[in-house]
Amino acid sequence: MVYEEEYVVDYKKELGVAEFQVMLVFDREKLVFKANGVEELYEYFEN
Repeated sequence: MVYEEEYVVDYKKELGVAEFQVMLVFDREKLVFKANGVEELYEYFEN
């Protein structure tokens, strides 16, 4: 895929980020988990 030289992606909009701090976990193809708190991230990896 070829992008225009001036092509810019708004990742905040594309990933639905409402506020920062946000932790994003991806597999090889897509976003699989999104959290705003570290506790949620720990729970995700423990399960």
